[in-house]
Amino acid sequence: MNKHKAMPNIRFKGFEDEWKEKKFSTLVNRKSHITSDSSLLSVEYENISPDNHEIHKNFNNKKGIFFQKGDILFGKLRPYLKKYVLAFYEGKAVGDFWVLSPKKDIYSRFAFYLIQTHKFYVVSNLSSGTKMPRSDWNLVSNSFFYVCNIEEQQKIGDFFSKLNKLLDLQQQKIDKLELLKKALLQKLFPKHDAKIPELRFKGYKENWNEKKLNSITKRLDNYRKPITANKRLSGQTPYYGANGIQDYVKGYTHEGEFVLIAEDGANDIRNYPVRFVKGYIWVNNHAHVLQAKVGISNNLFLSYSLKNKNLLPYLVGSGRMKLNADVLMNLLLKIPDLNEQQKIGSILSKIDQLIELENKKLQNFQQVKKCLLQNMFVE
Repeated sequence: MNKHKAMPNIRFKGFEDEWKEKKFSTLVNRKSHITSDSSLLSVEYENISPDNHEIHKNFNNKKGIFFQKGDILFGKLRPYLKKYVLAFYEGKAVGDFWVLSPKKDIYSRFAFYLIQTHKFYVVSNLSSGTKMPRSDWNLVSNSFFYVCNIEEQQKIGDFFSKLNKLLDLQQQKIDKLELLKKALLQKLFPKHDAKIPELRFKGYKENWNEKKLNSITKRLDNYRKPITANKRLSGQTPYYGANGIQDYVKGYTHEGEFVLIAEDGANDIRNYPVRFVKGYIWVNNHAHVLQAKVGISNNLFLSYSLKNKNLLPYLVGSGRMKLNADVLMNLLLKIPDLNEQQKIGSILSKIDQLIELENKKLQNFQQVKKCLLQNMFVE
């Protein structure tokens, strides 16, 4: 915001008027009409991904708040998740929503991006409760926000709408790469009792052989060393736990190429934490450290093979489930010859690198949007 006048730092050419401060309740109406009309598209709170990248719609006879084109669905439960939708159709909002209808002098797209500003985020998160916080309508509706004239609102709203389309396209690109990786994982490895995969590189015809993990890898857990946070010296070495990098420290426990797999404390036991790492690393006692035996197996291949395996039946415990070392090393994996392993590991690694690159682009777009929201609105 301009320090002397209620103006944004960045604005479209031709607009010079000061913005006016108005109560949120004068900008929108909050709808309350409940309907169970099964002919209406239903949008459910649980089926909206954060930041509105993906919305699942269906038809059902559940009760919900009726909304029309131009209305805003704002997820009031756990507002920090940023679940909001600008409607382009009629439907019903099922679950923890406010349905906000912009008034006649408020452009719907402008209002939609106004609720994405930092000021609105702060106000909507000043809620009661800790486990299931909800936005306080009385507080939000009586809060003041700066608004420009309708012409400038339209410019701003349409601009951010185009930016959002870029974000959505970027997310779709990432989703397609993830689907490609998933398909390759299914087809590049043999299924069930099969001895060869559905998809192979040219020139490879031999059956895959089933091997125990202890015959194709070395377990290097004895070099692991946990350090409490207050005793770690800050440095460049990634400090790994069960679910990935926890910190960066001085020193290292291992050097080379390895496969890390959670021993206990996995944050997702169905998508079990397995990762290929290389270079200098420090590993605590919550991740097993495996290394392919030279001339027999390939670390990259092993990481994808283990990631592709359902490890749930091998875990013990109830709350904090554990993958014991003996159980791990007796796991059976099907492997081809070393050259085919290297090719499979290489192509999957390249897809992962593409996914990482596209994710970084998405994060950059998101930072640009965040910066523009800070500078094209008055807070």
